[in-house]
Amino acid sequence: MKKKTTQSKKIEGDKNKKIEEKENKQLLWIFGIIIFFFVVFFGTYFYLQSLKSFEYANIDWVIENHGGTKFYHGKFLAFNNPKLIYNLYLRNDPRKNNVYTEGDFSFFKRETFISFSPEVDRCREDIPIVVVTLASFLNSAVGVENLEPSTTDPQVYYNTGRNFADCNSIGGGVVIEMGESSVTQSEKNSYCYTIKINNCEDIKPIEKFVIETIRSYYKEK
Repeated sequence: MKKKTTQSKKIEGDKNKKIEEKENKQLLWIFGIIIFFFVVFFGTYFYLQSLKSFEYANIDWVIENHGGTKFYHGKFLAFNNPKLIYNLYLRNDPRKNNVYTEGDFSFFKRETFISFSPEVDRCREDIPIVVVTLASFLNSAVGVENLEPSTTDPQVYYNTGRNFADCNSIGGGVVIEMGESSVTQSEKNSYCYTIKINNCEDIKPIEKFVIETIRSYYKEK
């Protein structure tokens, strides 16, 4: 009778051991599945985050969405003030902005004009907004102290008294006029640049000028 009881206990013990092993295997599977989903989730998250950030023109960029509009946000130290972090917001991906450029965009004078042709002066679409970004960039990031709004048309000068300036003028400046999209440095005046836009919504050349100015600055360092 005692031998039978001992055998029964052994069978029961083996049965409990098998149940325990089965439960341990199930727990390992559950933990394995949980870990798998964590890896997939965080891997996907960090991958998507990496798509939203990149390095270009020697500065870091983040893709942001504000009010349904995508912006390319770049942060860098101001050229004239290493204690100031300048925040730049562009509407177009700087990596894909293929506007034609020619020249060295590292020459600026403390007093600089932004001169508009009459056609650009009449723009009421995106151009005026981007010109504000350009002016802020020149003032705060580049270090231009006096930005004077000007015209390339003598008639506008006579009618309004606004300063007349183009790349034949003495001093430094940026001329914005209609034409085939491009950004060029004047051959006559190294401190003057001409930005040509196709129409009043063609903001890429202006943004390209900003990008090339940043690129030239870091190239010079």
